[in-house]
Amino acid sequence: MATYYDAINDGETSLSAQLDSTEVTSFTVNDGSQLPVGGAETSGFIVKLEDTFGHREYIECSHRSGNTVYISSRGFEGTIARTWIAGSYLKNVFTKATKDEITDKIESFYPLNVATADRPTLNLVDGRSIFDSTLNKPIWWNGSVWVDATGTTV
Repeated sequence: MATYYDAINDGETSLSAQLDSTEVTSFTVNDGSQLPVGGAETSGFIVKLEDTFGHREYIECSHRSGNTVYISSRGFEGTIARTWIAGSYLKNVFTKATKDEITDKIESFYPLNVATADRPTLNLVDGRSIFDSTLNKPIWWNGSVWVDATGTTV
C-alpha cells in the first residue's frame, strides 16, 4: 500500500554533492540543514528529493551526523532510486515520531491480522478492530473486552 507522503515536518536543504543511483550508504547536505539531528528524531526519518520535472524519490534514512545523512533504503514507497545533482532540493517528509503516529492511524483503519494469543494489550482505544486469525473473524475492543459483531465476548 503506497502512502504518498507530503511534507509534514518542514525541514529542508539541498544536496552538497551528487547522489548517485547506485548503492550508496550516505549523502551530504549543505550547512544549516533543517533535517533532524540530535535526540530521538535522528533515528529513522524520510526525506524527499524532487526536481522541476516532477521526478521524485523518497529515501528512508537511518540517522544524521553533521552534514552526512545515512541511508536505510532508496526508492522508498515505490519511487525510483535515481542520480541527483548537487544542489537538488531535499525536504524532510517526516521523522520517526511522525512515522510511528501515521502507522498507528493507518492500523486503526486496516485491522491487524493476529492470532488470539497475539492480540494487542496496550494503548487500546474503544472501537479498535483486529482480525483474529484463530477465530477467523473480525473483533472489536469495547473499552474492557474484545467482542465479535454480535457483541459476544471473545
